[in-house]
Amino acid sequence: MTAAPAGNLLLDAEALYQELLRGVRQLMTPQTRLVGITSGGAWLAERMQKDLGLPGQPGVISSAMHRDDFAQRGLAGSDTRAAAKSACTGSSRPPRSTRTASWTLAGRP
Repeated sequence: MTAAPAGNLLLDAEALYQELLRGVRQLMTPQTRLVGITSGGAWLAERMQKDLGLPGQPGVISSAMHRDDFAQRGLAGSDTRAAAKSACTGSSRPPRSTRTASWTLAGRP
């Protein structure tokens, strides 16, 4: 990350990822398992799983049925069928095109 003229902050996504990877390596135990959130972090968990040399596939959690705005949006406002299918099949492909860097490190006390 570097400071740009006029006080703007320039972010280097790959440098941020490398820093995240370094931090996760420091926290890892033999029981560490990675879990990504379907709507944004599954792709990150997959990449980290590979880069950390962890066996198998990372877990995937769908938050589609855990939203707090169903009263306003209802079920029609989200792609719950795709999310449910993804959760049932273990697919790590997001049901929507939104991809944020949400992730969870599981297995830590």
